Amino acid sequence: MTLVRNLLIATYAESAAGILYSLSITWLVYLITHSPWALGLSLGVYLVPKTFGAMVVGHVMDNKFRRVYIMGTNIVRALVALVIPIAWVFSIRTFWLILLVTFFEAILGSYIHLAYQVMAKHGVISRDLLRFNALIASGTGIVEVVILIAMSLFLLGQPSNRLLLIVSTLICISAIAVGLIPAESYPQVAVNPESISWRNFRKALDFIKSDSRVTVILISGFGINLALAPILSQLPVLVRMHFHAQSSFYSMLLACMSLGVVVVSLVMAYARVTIRRPKVTLNLVLTVELVFAGIIAAAGDVRSRFIELVLFALLGAAQSTINTFEISLLQMIIPHRLVARVLSVIVTVSGTGAVIGLALAAWGMNIVGLVWTFLLFALFALIAVAMSFFWLFQLRRNEEVKLGED
Repeated sequence: MTLVRNLLIATYAESAAGILYSLSITWLVYLITHSPWALGLSLGVYLVPKTFGAMVVGHVMDNKFRRVYIMGTNIVRALVALVIPIAWVFSIRTFWLILLVTFFEAILGSYIHLAYQVMAKHGVISRDLLRFNALIASGTGIVEVVILIAMSLFLLGQPSNRLLLIVSTLICISAIAVGLIPAESYPQVAVNPESISWRNFRKALDFIKSDSRVTVILISGFGINLALAPILSQLPVLVRMHFHAQSSFYSMLLACMSLGVVVVSLVMAYARVTIRRPKVTLNLVLTVELVFAGIIAAAGDVRSRFIELVLFALLGAAQSTINTFEISLLQMIIPHRLVARVLSVIVTVSGTGAVIGLALAAWGMNIVGLVWTFLLFALFALIAVAMSFFWLFQLRRNEEVKLGED
């Protein structure tokens, strides 16, 4: 169980740190809105818990290779999060800000997938899981770059459009190309096989294949956070653009986001079937994402602050659904109760902080707007949490029936 626990902890370390790079977009929101409150809350409630959580789970891991991998990923994400603040201090133009962010995101995506390739080559994770993660990462990466390009074309003017489009496209292509290189093409990694214990990891993988709860936690950790990251990072910018951009341009950006969510959801469903994963699936979360995408697309031409409030509340509800699911599974699976509680607090605080940051980015310090936002968020969150607990109840009942049959 120790090795299984470490594998789960490593997965959640990936998820806990997975949204750090979106703080660079938060800084872009600050440059547009000039609201220090959004920046302060993001740094205090969003950055610190995520970083702390990633470091905690990194240190409790027993395996050196996986610990170094988690720490290395966090370092790259921290660099991405610091790109825009540093560039802002040195008064670098917006063009170079977005170019640097896109470049670091490409490096990060390639680095993560390279680590997955190496782990798959050594039998730490399965080939099916590697293909699944590659599809998710490639899909969200392409959507992210498309959104960044569209934002750049709007924020910059005509002179730099062509250059930005060419450079961003080349970066995107190079990142995807690196991700598609087969694992057999990489040189032998200088890792001591005895320290990793391949036989035990294979036993752990067999246990994962036979236990639907562990399978669900892996799929949620690798897939859902990657699917939601572009939405969480881009929505405040898009809402602010609503007041300056033409209706057709705003609708195009929202359509890109909606398409990305739908594509990622379909890929997750396809991967779930082809990998022959558990009877209890992620249909609830996929439904939340698809409904959210449809509402975004439908609200593209609506000039109503109330619709935008509903949009934020639905985003919070979707995040709350996933947070509740992750917390329940963490406490149900991880034997180390202290680690499970720490991760649960981190997931809760960071999810709430994300909603607060989004609301402040759109409303500034408008108290009436914040009250409406939290009232609507509470309503949708209660519904989402109730659905999540019902789903988890069904999960446990199915597990009990399975044990009774055995």
